Amino acid sequence: MCIAILLAIAAFVPLRHDSVVGPFLLEPSQRAIVRAKVPGTVTAVYVSEGQSVTAGMNLMRIRNLKLESRAAAADAEYLVASARATSAQLSYGDLGVALPQQQELREQSDLLRNQAALLQVDTPVRGVVITPRIGDQVGSYVAAGTELAEIADVDIMQARIYVPEYAMKKVRPGSAAKLQFDGLMGIRTGSVSQISAKPEAVAEGLKPESDFKGMQAPQYYTVMLRVANPDHLLRVEMTGTARVYGGRRSIVGLMWQALLNALGRKLW
Repeated sequence: MCIAILLAIAAFVPLRHDSVVGPFLLEPSQRAIVRAKVPGTVTAVYVSEGQSVTAGMNLMRIRNLKLESRAAAADAEYLVASARATSAQLSYGDLGVALPQQQELREQSDLLRNQAALLQVDTPVRGVVITPRIGDQVGSYVAAGTELAEIADVDIMQARIYVPEYAMKKVRPGSAAKLQFDGLMGIRTGSVSQISAKPEAVAEGLKPESDFKGMQAPQYYTVMLRVANPDHLLRVEMTGTARVYGGRRSIVGLMWQALLNALGRKLW
C-alpha cells in the first residue's frame, strides 16, 4: 500500500525537464568589419588569422602616393603662409591678406593630413582576426569601402539553433542549455539570450530532425544561446548539438500532453 502511494505521488512530482535538441553553429557575439576609408595599394599587413588584437592596433598599411604628395605639399604651403603672416605682423604689413590665406591653407592641410592618416588601418575593437589569408592582400589595390578585415569578440560566443514552432512553448529567454561540440571533449553550458519574433529560414545543415515525416514541415524560430569562452577554445563556425531546457514535467503531465497531442491530430 505504501509503495503504491509513493508511486502515485512520484507520478505527479515534476522530475523530468522539458527540452529541445538541435544542431547549432557557433558565432561571435560581436564582430566589426574594417574597411578601407581611402583608396590605395596595400603594402603591409601586420596581423594574421586567429591573432588577438586590441582596440586601436594597426592592422595594415596602405600607400596612396598622390594623396601623400598632396598632404606634404599642403603642409609646406601652410608653413610658407604662416611665415608670411608672422612677417606681416612684425612689419605691420597687410595682415588682411596673409591671415585668411594662412587659415585656408591650414584647413586644407588638416583635411589632407587626416585623410593620409587613414592609410594606417586600425581596428576599432578588441578581439580576434577571423579574416582568412589576410596577408594575401599585400600588393592589391583597394577602393574606399573595400572590406579589409573582420574582427570578432570571442570572449562570449553565441550558438544559433532552430526550434520548430510546436516546441517553442518549451523555450524562454534565460533558459539553460548544454552544448556538445563536434571534435571537442566535454560539455559547455549556456543560456537563451535571444529568440526571433517570427519564423525564419533554416540555415544549411541546421534543420532539426522532424517527428512529422510525411506531413507539412513546421516553421522554425531562431534561438541564440550565449556561451562563455574564457579559454578561447571555442572557434567561429564550430558545430555541435545543443539541448535547451524548459520547465520540469511530471510523468502524469507528460502522458496527459501526449494524449492531448494525439487527440488534437485525430480531431483535426
